[in-house]
Amino acid sequence: MGMILLGGAYLAFGAGAFVVYLVALAVYRLYLSPIAKFPGPKLAALSNWYEFYYDVVRQGGFTWHIQELHKKYGPIVRITPTELHIDDPDYYDVLYARGTGRRNKYAYFSGRFGYASDSFSTVDHDLHRQRRKAISPFFSVAKIADFQPVIAAKVGRLCEKLDVYAANTGAVVRLSRAWMALTTDVITEYAFAKSYDQLESPDFADTLHEALVAIYVTGHFALHFPVVFPILDLLPEWFVKWGQPEIMPVVGLRKVRGQKTHTPTWCYMVSNLGPFRTWPKGYDKSATASTRATRRWPIQQSSTRC
Repeated sequence: MGMILLGGAYLAFGAGAFVVYLVALAVYRLYLSPIAKFPGPKLAALSNWYEFYYDVVRQGGFTWHIQELHKKYGPIVRITPTELHIDDPDYYDVLYARGTGRRNKYAYFSGRFGYASDSFSTVDHDLHRQRRKAISPFFSVAKIADFQPVIAAKVGRLCEKLDVYAANTGAVVRLSRAWMALTTDVITEYAFAKSYDQLESPDFADTLHEALVAIYVTGHFALHFPVVFPILDLLPEWFVKWGQPEIMPVVGLRKVRGQKTHTPTWCYMVSNLGPFRTWPKGYDKSATASTRATRRWPIQQSSTRC
C-alpha cells in the first residue's frame, strides 16, 4: 500500500513539475524572449504546432499563410517561437552582406530532408562552403552557356509534343507534368550525362511528379519529427514500395544513377565530400562561392535557413 501511495506521489509531483515547466515556457516565449516584442500570432509565439498545423494538416499552407500575416502585422512577423519572417527586399543586403563572418545554417530547417550529406542539408559553415565550392564551377556562366543547345533541344521537343495536342481538338495536357518532364530531362542530362527522356513518355505519364510531391509532403512532417527519414532509410525497399509506391523513383534515385552512369558525377562528389576526404583527381578547386536567399530568420544570429 505504501509503495502505491509513494508511486502516486511521484506521479503527482511529475505532473505538477510538467505544468510548471509549460507555464514558465509560455511566459518566457510571450514576454521574455529576445523576439517577444515583434508582432505576430500568440499561438505562433507559443508553439511550433502552429506551423505544424499549416504545413502538415493544411498540406504546405504555411508559406501562403505567412503572406497573410504580413498583410496583417507588417514587414516583420514572428512566425514561430524562435523565428522571424521579414518581407523587405532592402533587408537582403543586411542579411547577406559579404564579410559578416562564419554563419552556420539553421539546423531545424536543414533537417527537413533527413540531414542528408548534401550541400543543402549541411549545417556547418566550413563544410558547407567546401561542398558549395565543389559545384560552383558547374554553374558558371560559361558552363551554362555551353549547355544552352541541350536546353533548347529539350524545349523544342516539348513544343513539338504540345503542337500535337493543339492539333487534336479537345485534347487535354497536364502542364504540371509537362514542365516536370522538361526539367527532369534537362537536369539528368546535365548532372548524370544521361537524360531520363521523360518528354518521350505518352501524356507525360512517366515523370517524377508524384514522387516529388510525396517527398514534399513528407518533408513538412519531417521538419517537426526529424526521425521520419532515418526510419525510412532503415525500411526495406519492398516495404516502401508496398506502402507508398509513388515515392520509389526518388528513393531509388541513387541506385538508378549508379546503373545509368559509369563514372562519378558531380552530385556524387558533393554528397560524399566530407571534411577529411580528398578531392577527386583532376578536380578544379579554383571556384568562387555563391549563395541563395532566404527570408526566414531564426533567433540564433549565427544561423540561417538556406
